[in-house]
Amino acid sequence: MNSYARFFENLQQDLKSFIYWCLVFTVFRIAFIAIYSGQLNGDYSDIPMALLLGLRLSLKTAGIIALIGFVFATLPKIIVKIGRQTSYVFAGTLWPYFSLLFVL
Repeated sequence: MNSYARFFENLQQDLKSFIYWCLVFTVFRIAFIAIYSGQLNGDYSDIPMALLLGLRLSLKTAGIIALIGFVFATLPKIIVKIGRQTSYVFAGTLWPYFSLLFVL
């Protein structure tokens, strides 16, 4: 496999990571709204706008996470034939971190 094919394969994995983290943050946001829905006083008209504005914020966070994965996993793999383990370890450490932040 040449370096272009490895690059585009890893770029595809980084894009999947970006979409994955956007979905994770959206699920956290929906769970947060569901938990505290009793405090809305029956006014549910702001929920779609809150989800949209939260998605915009999550795009920035997920973009940073995907960029870090791109810099430390995809770019070095062009030069050296290393595995994808760097990105997996990074994502594996972030999942409990963001879950803990959601609970707190």
